[in-house]
Amino acid sequence: MRFQIITLLFSIILFFGCHSKSPQFAEIDAELTVDSNSNFSKANSFLELGMNDSSFVYFDLASDDFIQAGDSLHAAICLIQMAITLSEEADYYAAQETSLEADKLLDTANKAHLDLLSFNYNSLGNAISGYGDNEAAIFYYDLAVKYAVNKDHAQTYKNNKAVTLFEAKRFKEAFLIHKENLKSADKKDKNYARCLSNYANTRWRIDE
Repeated sequence: MRFQIITLLFSIILFFGCHSKSPQFAEIDAELTVDSNSNFSKANSFLELGMNDSSFVYFDLASDDFIQAGDSLHAAICLIQMAITLSEEADYYAAQETSLEADKLLDTANKAHLDLLSFNYNSLGNAISGYGDNEAAIFYYDLAVKYAVNKDHAQTYKNNKAVTLFEAKRFKEAFLIHKENLKSADKKDKNYARCLSNYANTRWRIDE
């Protein structure tokens, strides 16, 4: 049974969400929007409407605008969203290339960049696992966990690593991660059932 890799789709600017295939968004802080960049505003509007092709075009334009303005953080956000769109369209190599471009704009020494940095490494892991290079994907999931600031995000990245370990038939390593995630999961949380299912299915493969 194939487990589901989870992607956290979020923007430090406007959105936070979690999805498997279809994004779900929630506005968290309107004060953090960048109203001066009309292309960025249009990109987010199209994204909310599910018009990913149009949002991709405007995120590309917005990224150029931010780079010209010397704003590397917001340029990176645009590139990462573009990479997510590419990955959702199964264009994994292009998604990887775009995420690597975003990585060049982020600084591991800047605490304000860490959430986005870890998220981008997770996106890289998702894209690379999409075309089957499990070992390289695991490397990026480890980086995602390393730089994660939020505990829930870190748990998601660990889950994605475990999924990839499972695909690589490294069942015992995957099981240990799912076991750890299950222990730390809140039974009232909607992700608890996923943690329990992953734990049980991996345990079953070990006991075969």
